[in-house]
Amino acid sequence: MNAPAPAAIGARQKFLGGSDIGAILGVSPWKTPVDIYLEKTGQAIAAAPDPDKEKLFRRGKRLEPVVLEMLLEERGIETLVRNERYVDAVYPFMACEVDGEAIVEGEHVNLEAKTSHPFARKFWGEEGTDEIDISYTAQALWGMGITGRKRCIFAVLVGSDTLLTFEVKRDDELIAQMRARAVAFWNDHVLAGVPPQPLNVFDTYKLFRKAPSSKVEATPEVIALCQDLERAKDDQRIAAERELECKYEIGKYMLGASGIMLGSKGKLLPAPDLKPGQHMLHVGGKPLLTLALIQQSRLDTARLAKERPEIAAEFQKSTTVFRFDRPRSKK
Repeated sequence: MNAPAPAAIGARQKFLGGSDIGAILGVSPWKTPVDIYLEKTGQAIAAAPDPDKEKLFRRGKRLEPVVLEMLLEERGIETLVRNERYVDAVYPFMACEVDGEAIVEGEHVNLEAKTSHPFARKFWGEEGTDEIDISYTAQALWGMGITGRKRCIFAVLVGSDTLLTFEVKRDDELIAQMRARAVAFWNDHVLAGVPPQPLNVFDTYKLFRKAPSSKVEATPEVIALCQDLERAKDDQRIAAERELECKYEIGKYMLGASGIMLGSKGKLLPAPDLKPGQHMLHVGGKPLLTLALIQQSRLDTARLAKERPEIAAEFQKSTTVFRFDRPRSKK
């Protein structure tokens, strides 16, 4: 059995949870793969607050303990743990939060508490079966895949006083397929920064819309600062170009024209047969400059993300920075 997740996993951008898998599989009535991609990459734009939806969400969370208490009172199922979060033993970017856990017929099972309006009773099947919304089935299988359990019981409060129970049993083949889809989504989209294919016109709009911007009128002092900034950028660019030119000419003098080459993107490359070592430039016998050829090792992050996405996800770090740009002129 997996250990409970550490508190740090609480940042939802760092993992795929039970409420995400249905959307990734394309069976969620609320979200699409594009929505999940934007959320996990920090690109989702917050929608305008909807008081009615927020009220329903808060009410549902408040009623979860009530539903579990009714499960104990009416069905004799006593919960052991509530609202525990687990991280997958193989893929640290997979996690789940289980509303409750219980011992039923000698077996450790997951519990999920839901509420439903009486008018929505028709969307739930015959009590005691697994006839529930497919997105809830995906959530249950996801949780069982992470916790290793074989059963998930749904306790559904319809209206204010009717409790229904449904049960989803473990299906290893389906769980394996879901996990493979989740790994591919995390690796090919979240880590790679490549959005999934839009499912509808709303997805397309979400992918192309931009974050809200602000406008501030510049004062003469700020205009002068902007001009200084552009001059500083130009000076920096000129200095970098001159630095590269000097290094190339000095290296060519010390190593010969075939010993150093000017590569793409302003990189100086050694000749293939040049061995690591230190080369000294002297003036009157006194050292003036040292040219050292050294070997460096670095982590191939692209390969790591492709071949071991679980490790790349565990050590992924996101930062927020400022970028000052001059507006592009419209043609």
